[in-house]
Amino acid sequence: MRKRTRRVVEEKSREDEIQVDDSSSVSSVFSDQERDEQENREKKRTKRRINSTIENESLLEENFSDHYAPGAILRVKMQDFVTYSTAEFHLGPNLNMIIGPNGTGKSTLVCAIALGLGGKPEILGRAKSIGEFVKEGKPFGLVEIMLKGQLGEADPIIQRTIHRDNISEWLLNGKRESAKAVKEVIDRYNVQIDNLCQFLPQDRVVEFAHMTPQMLLMETERVTGSIDMVPNHEKLIELHSEYKNLVSQTQLDIKELEQQKERQDAAAIEVDRFRRRKQIQEELDLLEKYRPFAEYQDTSSQYNESRQRTQVLKENYNNAKHSAAPSLRILERSKQDLETSSNKVDYCKIALDKAQEIVSKELKEQDVFNGKLEVFKADIDAVEKRKEQQKHKLRKLQNDLSVLNERATNEPDTSESSMVNEKLAELQTRNRKAENARSMASKEVTDIEDKIAETMGEIDKYETELRSLESTSNRKLYAIRSYHSHTYDAIMWLRENKSLFKGEVFEPPILTISITDLDMVDAVETAIQRSQLLSFTCLSREDYLTFTSEVIDKRNLNVYVSEFSGTENPTFDTFKRLCSTEKLQSLGLSGWLVDCISGPDPVLTMLCHMCQIHTTAYAKRALSVAQQDAIERFTNSEGQLILRRYVTRSMGFRLQRSLYGSRAVVSESRRIGAARVLSDSGIDQSRKKELTAKLSLWKDRIESLNSEKSKYLRRRQNAISELKDIRAERDILKKKQSEIHKLIHDHKRVLSDIDEIKREIDCLRDAPDTSAEEIDDINGKIKELLEERELYCNLLLDSFQSLVDCRKAYVASSISHFKHKNDYEELQRRSNAINENLRTLESEYSEAKSKTLSLKSQVREIRNQISKLLEAMSEEEQDEINKMSQLLNITNMKDLEEKIAEKNTELDSIFSGNQHVLEQFERRAAQISSLQTKVDSNTARIEQLSIDIGSIRSKWEKDLDELVAKISYEFSKAFESIGCGGTVNIGKHEDFEKWCIEIKVRFREGDQLQLLTHQRQSGGERSVSTIFYLMSLQCITKAPFRVVDEINQGMDPRNERMVHSRMVEVACQENASQYLLITPKLLPDLTYHKKMVSHCIFSGDFMPDTEAESSKCNIGRLHKYIKTGLRLRGILV
Repeated sequence: MRKRTRRVVEEKSREDEIQVDDSSSVSSVFSDQERDEQENREKKRTKRRINSTIENESLLEENFSDHYAPGAILRVKMQDFVTYSTAEFHLGPNLNMIIGPNGTGKSTLVCAIALGLGGKPEILGRAKSIGEFVKEGKPFGLVEIMLKGQLGEADPIIQRTIHRDNISEWLLNGKRESAKAVKEVIDRYNVQIDNLCQFLPQDRVVEFAHMTPQMLLMETERVTGSIDMVPNHEKLIELHSEYKNLVSQTQLDIKELEQQKERQDAAAIEVDRFRRRKQIQEELDLLEKYRPFAEYQDTSSQYNESRQRTQVLKENYNNAKHSAAPSLRILERSKQDLETSSNKVDYCKIALDKAQEIVSKELKEQDVFNGKLEVFKADIDAVEKRKEQQKHKLRKLQNDLSVLNERATNEPDTSESSMVNEKLAELQTRNRKAENARSMASKEVTDIEDKIAETMGEIDKYETELRSLESTSNRKLYAIRSYHSHTYDAIMWLRENKSLFKGEVFEPPILTISITDLDMVDAVETAIQRSQLLSFTCLSREDYLTFTSEVIDKRNLNVYVSEFSGTENPTFDTFKRLCSTEKLQSLGLSGWLVDCISGPDPVLTMLCHMCQIHTTAYAKRALSVAQQDAIERFTNSEGQLILRRYVTRSMGFRLQRSLYGSRAVVSESRRIGAARVLSDSGIDQSRKKELTAKLSLWKDRIESLNSEKSKYLRRRQNAISELKDIRAERDILKKKQSEIHKLIHDHKRVLSDIDEIKREIDCLRDAPDTSAEEIDDINGKIKELLEERELYCNLLLDSFQSLVDCRKAYVASSISHFKHKNDYEELQRRSNAINENLRTLESEYSEAKSKTLSLKSQVREIRNQISKLLEAMSEEEQDEINKMSQLLNITNMKDLEEKIAEKNTELDSIFSGNQHVLEQFERRAAQISSLQTKVDSNTARIEQLSIDIGSIRSKWEKDLDELVAKISYEFSKAFESIGCGGTVNIGKHEDFEKWCIEIKVRFREGDQLQLLTHQRQSGGERSVSTIFYLMSLQCITKAPFRVVDEINQGMDPRNERMVHSRMVEVACQENASQYLLITPKLLPDLTYHKKMVSHCIFSGDFMPDTEAESSKCNIGRLHKYIKTGLRLRGILV
């Protein structure tokens, strides 16, 4: 980019015969950046500027000196300020149009006015510190402003020198003054730089548009109301806040007071109980003090009784001990007899056990004989049983032989065996054929399944690609959610409520369009504004109203929506290209920017309407100077430019023809930034349609293959069914074949069994019989055993006789021992009773003796304790204790304990509660008194506040109603002038802080007046409403001047033309305030008034040096334009 330079040259008349009438004036400002030139050239240029400035200043003062309102700006001078080295503006008393392309320094004039009149950098929204407004490379900058003085006073000249270190120096009429003194002078003229209704710089236009209705009311009062209107409003807010807080606090205090009184009433009962409890406690203390006296009486009585009882027990014990001596001697003799009889019993028991052991041994020998005898008897039975078994077996074998012989005569029939074999061979052939058919059908099914799998692979591939396209949309959707949640919520609501609309409502282009040529994605995103990327598109007016009502009104979502059914180009195919693609290519261009975008036609229609992408050409490569010149020369038959916008991959160009001089073509260029939103291209609708069609074809093929697969599956199933039938029939035949083979095998086995049985029968018949000899041998052995057993029986009889004698002796000794034992136990029982009685008497005597000694010690100890207590007590305390003991009749410890228990019971029946109840009771009484005083005071203050609010409100509300009525009248009249409707009302509320300005507008015939909001109206409509509101304020304002910077941005040509006409009408009427309108663009053939002053700022890459090439500036032509304008308006002198 070539370095851009700025020059400032004030218009000067070169022809002496041309004079400017006092009803019109033109001031032209050419500006560009300063070059580093030699100091002498700078001084010469400055000198010439000063001379030119003096001439222009004289000219303007001569023409308009009687029309400036006090406080209006006559002149603004800047030196080393922002981009200016030196510049000086002379402003007219009415409407001043500051015109020039973007970046030429128009807003620098606004900054100079704001800072030169004491404003802070914050109101400009550009920089945080004032030192940033000093020109780069310079130590300080200067702003000088001349205001129109009051009638009969000199015009004040305010100069502010700004140093880079954020220090400012002030001069007032050439004399150094403080910032406070300068501010007082400025305030005398009602200049309010911080009031957006009076001073609206470019960077705060959005702030004004977003000002809340409450803030707008305050600003309106400040700039248009009386001096005391804003203080009264603020006072009402303050008083109502105090009133509201006092009412709330008083209600809380009254509630607290009632609660405290209730607590005090409840506490009174508790206090009485507490006092009674205290009295009982004192009585208990006295009873406790009397405890040692009662205890002494009880202990003394117990000691005397215990001493007498101990003497009696001692005598009883000695008498019992003397009487028990004879009985103890008899017990000892009985014990000796018992021991003798016990020894005799033990001896007899040993002899008895020995005799019994001998008898047991001999009885076991008899058992041995009996066992041997039983064995011999068993041997005889076994021989006889074996003989009988042989006979039984012979009979059974003979019977089995008869049965087998009968079976052997029935030979099996083998004639069916050959027939079964033939049928089995036939079934084998059928089985082979059916198996072949099944195998072939299975092979066909496998081949078809392979084709299906291959087809499913293709389907998966296309579905994956389709999901990839949809995932791109999802990523964009979540991106929308992060930086514009309202649009995201509206999208999700639309997807769930499409049935509410007659036609389709399209989602924002960020989701619905895709870039077909990714090389141009940066250019496309630059051409489409953020609001259009997030805008919904409706196909009908009815759907538009439904959408705005549901989404914007009911859900308070701040979204963009458009609808073009009633325009000249309602559909995409109605847009015509300015020329053919071939012609574009001949100019070095590749095509139209709309050709790089793919998406639904209604969305493209919206983009063509809003962004003019169908008239914007693009080139993929950078264009040469010759190609750019060719594009600038590409015009129609009337000499109008055909291409006004074109872009390359990195640069954007805008062409327009100057309305003055030779009507040269002016080219503006700007660098294109990298795309952030569209770089991840949206869904390619054509590709999606192609993928959907291919998926449909592949799915049809799947259905065809499945149908063919079903046919072969049926064939295979038929073959499997036939195989099952063959196997079933074959199993039947094989079973029958097995039965035939079994019959043959069984017949052969029968013949073999017959031969075997015959051999066994022969063996049994030929075997010899030896059973008789075996029985005789066993009987001989039995006889010998019986003889031997007879000898052992005689010995057993002798042993039994000896056992009987021993048992008799044992029984006799046991009886004698039992008798001696019983005698001893009886004597022992009697002796135990005597001993127990002696032990009891001895124990009682010992216990009584110990108790007597203990009581004696206690009596001595209590006596000493009482002596000490009496010494410590006063006579009064001793009298109180004596009186209490006599009154309560306490003679012992039992009476005392009963009285103490009685008092404790009474004490327990009274709840102790808070130990500090009396202190709390007294403190609460003081609080109640304080609260009552506070409530009475607050109630009186509330009544006074209500009176004060009513007094201030009656005047303030009346003045405010009259003021807003005047504003509404002017506002309505302004809207009627453009065929629309508008009104301004006051939104009243109980809380004065919530009072607000309600602006209602109507831009379409038949629509109702609707509240002006950011959601309901478009940006252009809000801009029209804003400027009309400002002009309505101007009609009744007391401000000496107003500044509005680029308020016409965002308006369509129709609105801009109507607004400009109304602005000229209002600003140029009698007694109107001075007005400064800064704008980078204006339409041709706008309304002109003789009181207007136009200030044109020129800049560019090829601006000539006004010193070295003054002939190229063509400044002399301006006088020609002045003469022509004056002649056309009939005011040429």
